[in-house]
Amino acid sequence: MTDRELKEQIIKLKGGDSTAFKRLFEFYQEGLFWYCLKLLRDDKLAEDVLQEVFLRLWRNRENIAVDKSVKSYLYTAAHNLSLNTIRNNRLAQEKLRKLNPSPVENLDPHLLASGEQLKEELVRAIEQLPPKAREVFKLSRENGMSYKEIGEELNIGIKTVETHIGNALKSIRSHLKNSGFEL
Repeated sequence: MTDRELKEQIIKLKGGDSTAFKRLFEFYQEGLFWYCLKLLRDDKLAEDVLQEVFLRLWRNRENIAVDKSVKSYLYTAAHNLSLNTIRNNRLAQEKLRKLNPSPVENLDPHLLASGEQLKEELVRAIEQLPPKAREVFKLSRENGMSYKEIGEELNIGIKTVETHIGNALKSIRSHLKNSGFEL
């Protein structure tokens, strides 16, 4: 696509032309995908970031300057979203390690004394989770699968796996707290 054609597509996009959006997507998607893949080293994450980049392009279409480079906008967005994804995955992994109730050394002394009761309440809390969250949580905790492996197994994105795990942990913590356990 020439510079002139790109500007025409941007003008049309600003007006809400979905065909122009599709043309821009088709023109930039492959290069952006490979760029994201290089940063993330995970094709599903790269696809997720790519979709988010173009979703943001569509949402912000009215604010795009015709005289500015759309390529620069897209690659900057892809770069920032990829780095955010990497950071968020690291933070989520750290939080999960801290919240994992299995290490005995992380438990308060009163919890150690009532270990069997805690185990029973934990099993009840897990069984009360919504089916999909329970499945994701068990694959993570009982099978030791990574988020990527769970996503591939269940054909869902890593962000969805993170959401299920996060919601499961919140629910389990709440259940345990309501049962008299302080974590």
